[in-house]
Amino acid sequence: MRKLDNQTGFVSIVVSMIIMIILTLITIGFANIMGREQRQAIDRQISAQAFYAAESGVNDAATQLKLNPRYRKIDDCDPVTLNNGVVNGQVSKELDATNTGIVRSTCVTVDPDPNSLVFSPVSTDINRPTVTLLRGVTGDALGTQAQIFNFTINWSPVGNATDASRTTALTNLVPENQWDAQMGMLKVTLVRFSPGDTREMITNNTRTLYLRPRGAGAVPSIDVGAIGGAASGGVYDGSCSTEPDNSTKCSVMLFNINDPSLSGGALYLVMSSMYRPNNVYIEAVGGSVAFSNAQAVIDATGRNGDVLRRIQVRRSLRPTYDIPAGGLVSDGAICKLITAAPSPATTTDTTCGL
Repeated sequence: MRKLDNQTGFVSIVVSMIIMIILTLITIGFANIMGREQRQAIDRQISAQAFYAAESGVNDAATQLKLNPRYRKIDDCDPVTLNNGVVNGQVSKELDATNTGIVRSTCVTVDPDPNSLVFSPVSTDINRPTVTLLRGVTGDALGTQAQIFNFTINWSPVGNATDASRTTALTNLVPENQWDAQMGMLKVTLVRFSPGDTREMITNNTRTLYLRPRGAGAVPSIDVGAIGGAASGGVYDGSCSTEPDNSTKCSVMLFNINDPSLSGGALYLVMSSMYRPNNVYIEAVGGSVAFSNAQAVIDATGRNGDVLRRIQVRRSLRPTYDIPAGGLVSDGAICKLITAAPSPATTTDTTCGL
């Protein structure tokens, strides 16, 4: 009698088991992916709610600043309170109604006297310059007025600049289509007003500088008091460097500013970009003087459970100004006939047939 050696059934069982194992592993993998995606979605939702709580704290502080631009809160993390328009704070109510809840704003600070100002961006539109009143204070809670003697102007390109051609190699002014850098120049004008000044006196007390992104090394110091008259309107090279985050920054320091604010006057800073828009960061030198009534720094932290989100914003405390570049401004090109007096020489625009 012959014994049959038939393993067909056994092979089928093995193949079936392998297929089941593969399908099980695929199912477990999909389940893990779905669980991870679900956890990430929940984490994003929790983080977004914490961010919105921080943003709510910023809005509370901004509301308070509208009622009292001198509102200052840098020594505690308590919720912002709104005093219903009563500056002395006799009547107050808490704006953050969810402060005791799971989602809440846990810390808000407000500094109306920062030692730096940020303008992003400064436009190339000469009819829409960035204008701010520079008023110095000692940085104490009383906002004691102080004279501004010097400050540093830093400017950088808007957006991400590549490694090539961040700064210019040009030594003269050129038409816009010939500019060779990703950073632009910066036109800076300091306008001083004092009580009783005439138009001529204001003109003589106005200082204009053109800052060019060219140069390296130590930050140059520019004596503002020495650039009046024919020296006003000169071009100055800034010290440019690459920052740790691979961005580029150019800097100059202005000193001997002759701030008239302590004698009842005012000092205005007027800026516009040339060739390319710039981000501008102005920093008080020495740390003893801060800028008042220009921008407020609001720092807020929001919490949702064990997730914290912190944001810091700047709010302008003054309105914007639209100052035309000249007494006669045209929306388009115009034909010109220019006569230089007293010389009889005449310059004509040949394209107009004049």
